Amino acid sequence: LEEFRAFELLRTGLDRSKYLLVKEAKIIAMTCTHAALKRKELVNLGFRYDNILMEESAQILEIETFIPL
Repeated sequence: LEEFRAFELLRTGLDRSKYLLVKEAKIIAMTCTHAALKRKELVNLGFRYDNILMEESAQILEIETFIPL
């Protein structure tokens, strides 16, 4: 029960989704554009990642893949 206590204290759905993103998420999927737009928010949440898989099917240039990072 102690594990879920912090989750119960969060009031809004947005707060709960941010908590799950940072604490529980194993895989996050988003476009490079969305990742670039949300980068600052993810950094402020303390989100960390070990691996990145980019699959853009030649829609962006290789150098552009550094923007969301």
